[in-house]
Amino acid sequence: MSIGDRIIKLRKEKGWSQGDLAREIFNATGKQIRQQSIGQIETGKTKNPRNLEHFANAFGVSESYLRYGGDSGDTGFIRDIRFVPLISWVSAGQFCEVGDIAYLQDPEDLLPCPGRIGPRSYALKVKGDSMTNPVPSGMNFPEGTFIYVDPDIDVVSGKPVIARLPNSNESTFKIYVEDSGKKYLKPLNPQYPIQEIQAGTNLCGVVVGQYTSLEQ
Repeated sequence: MSIGDRIIKLRKEKGWSQGDLAREIFNATGKQIRQQSIGQIETGKTKNPRNLEHFANAFGVSESYLRYGGDSGDTGFIRDIRFVPLISWVSAGQFCEVGDIAYLQDPEDLLPCPGRIGPRSYALKVKGDSMTNPVPSGMNFPEGTFIYVDPDIDVVSGKPVIARLPNSNESTFKIYVEDSGKKYLKPLNPQYPIQEIQAGTNLCGVVVGQYTSLEQ
């Protein structure tokens, strides 16, 4: 079985057309692969594609499986991992305002995110210590933590969110709180003040996960 045969097999198992596969590759990696290129790989016209890792990410399999196959029906499946773009806080503020994924097409990096996450999601690297929790238990996001943001999840009280404040170029990271009919942005570090949400504040994504690198 060739690389193209394995891609066809996985694509059909998921019920995807070639156009669907191109869209899933973009959602998983931020890379655009033309449907024509997919067809050339599947027919064997392109025998050694350079971008095979993007196909592997979209399918949730190892690149090794796509190239070489596996024994005893082993498909090389890994956990459900989507790669999301790591962007700057300024880019997050722009995205927060317009909701256009075009702002995410030149990321600083791509980070793997295990589990389910929406197609417009992105990652940020925490700056400062306003979300550092001095209490041992509970949520804690020290400086340098990578956080994963899904803009398509409903914002509810008690959830960590990304918000764009009025007249600001950047977004901010706080806990969204509703209390006695009022709405607030609350830091985890008590040294910072709780801010009542002002008119024009845009709540633009829920933080759904985090990762801390040991190489900081």
